[in-house]
Parts: sequence; structure tokens; C-alpha cells
Amino acid sequence: MLKDLLQKDYQLLVAINQTGTISWDTFWIAITNAWNWIPFFILILWINFYFFSKREAWRIFFYTLGILLLTIVITNTTKEIVARLRPLHTASLIPHLRIILQEKGYSFFSGHTSNSFAICTFLYLVFRKRIKVAFWVFLWPIPYAYSRMYLGVHFPTDIFIGILVGIATGTIGYWVYKKRQNTTLSP
Repeated sequence: MLKDLLQKDYQLLVAINQTGTISWDTFWIAITNAWNWIPFFILILWINFYFFSKREAWRIFFYTLGILLLTIVITNTTKEIVARLRPLHTASLIPHLRIILQEKGYSFFSGHTSNSFAICTFLYLVFRKRIKVAFWVFLWPIPYAYSRMYLGVHFPTDIFIGILVGIATGTIGYWVYKKRQNTTLSP
């Protein structure tokens, strides 16, 4: 069963990676680079400080950082334990991939995906009561995650597990945030 799952994982990755073209490669390289998302992060900061009191906005900001750090620790620890090679370092896949980026480290699971989904899940849960269209925060992690497969640096299962871990971490972070908010508001 595991062998079948891995085979499907390889096939789906190759199918996604092979849909790429040279004319789109630059776009997906830009999407996968976190530095290119700085205007988006600035917008989120502005929204945070616009819609919440200064004290609450700082609290949200520090919770977001904490959730990011926790997700990084979980992701990097898992990568070292599992030690799954990236697709571009998997000998049987190399002839079938368009290798566009060189990435180091292990593949399972995607840090780009888990980190971005953790942050955006938390922010969505915090923002949704004040901003009716808070789901827009997912405009970052969805293409960000897809770019990792397009570029051939992560398997689909790396992305899927990264999404699950990110959503779980963001949700747990929100639960702690609300619990601590309720205890600080109590007399």
C-alpha cells in the first residue's frame, strides 16, 4: 500500500511539474520566494493595527510569531527524523522532472506550506469577526504551496501534510489565544 501511495505521489508530482513552461517558471520562482510577499505581509500588519486596538494588535502580532516559530520547530524536527529526499534528489525521478530550483535539506513535509497555512489559519480565525472577507489571507499560502510542486522541490504528500500541520498549528494557536484572552478579561 505504501509503495502504491508513493508511486501515485511521484506520478502526481511529475504531472504538475511537467505542466510548467519556461515562460511561467519566473512567475512560480517569484511566488515561492517569501521576500516577494513583503507587501502582502505589510498589508496584513496594517489591517491588524487598523482593525484592533494597539494592545490587541501587538498581542496578535506576537501570537503570530509564536505560531510561526512553533511550526518551524515541528517542521524541521520532522524533516530530520523522516529524512525524505527531495524530488530533485530522488534518482528515479530526476529524468522526469524539470529541475528549476536547487533546494537543500529534506522534503517531508513542506515548511513553506506548513508555516504559511499556520499563520493564515490563525489570522483568518482572528480576523473573521471584524473583516467579512478574511478568507483573502489564503491568497498567500495556496499559490505558495503549489509553487513547491511546480518547481519540483516537494512531493504532493509533503504539501498535503504541510497544509494539515499548518491548519492544526494555527487552530491550536487560536485556541490558546482565545483562552488567554478570556482569562485576561475575567475579573
